[in-house]
Amino acid sequence: MHSMFFRYGVMPRYNRCWFSLGLPTWLSYLIVIGLSALAIVLIVLLILNLRKGKNRFIEDSEAIEIIKKRYANGEIDKETFEQLKKDLR
Repeated sequence: MHSMFFRYGVMPRYNRCWFSLGLPTWLSYLIVIGLSALAIVLIVLLILNLRKGKNRFIEDSEAIEIIKKRYANGEIDKETFEQLKKDLR
């Protein structure tokens, strides 16, 4: 069978790319590179978002401590304290 292809001048076009899905090799590689780049971007954004959330918790804790001190010193009344605490959460 192998000699039949060469005899008639037709060579089989086997795609050597294991993830080709019947697409041309260059397109398969392009898709994989694009998906890899997208995954890297999403991982970086996730890490940045988790860090931002962690800092936000720290900032909220500090803000609540400040309004607790202001309430303890008598600078703000109970209604204002409760409203500020509700706004921060």
